[in-house]
Amino acid sequence: MNSGWRTENFTTVQKSAGMVKKIKKWALRFIATGIFLALLLLTFMFNPTLLYANKTVVGKYSIYHNKPINNRFSGSAGTIECNT
Repeated sequence: MNSGWRTENFTTVQKSAGMVKKIKKWALRFIATGIFLALLLLTFMFNPTLLYANKTVVGKYSIYHNKPINNRFSGSAGTIECNT
C-alpha cells in the first residue's frame, strides 16, 4: 500500500518537472524575442536612414522623409541641402 503512494508521488513530481521545463522554455523564448525587438527598435531610433529614403538638412536640423518636400523651409532657417 505504501509503494503505491510513492509511485503516485513520483509521477506527480515527473509531471511538475516537465511543466517547469515547458515554462522555462517559453520564458526563454519570450525574453529572447523581447530583447530582439528592443534591439531592433533601438537600431531604427539611432539610424533613421534605414527607414527613410531621403534626408534634408535645414540649418542644424535633419529631416528624414520618403516623399519629396517643397522648399518652404528656406528663409530664416538657412539653406536647404537635400540628399536623395
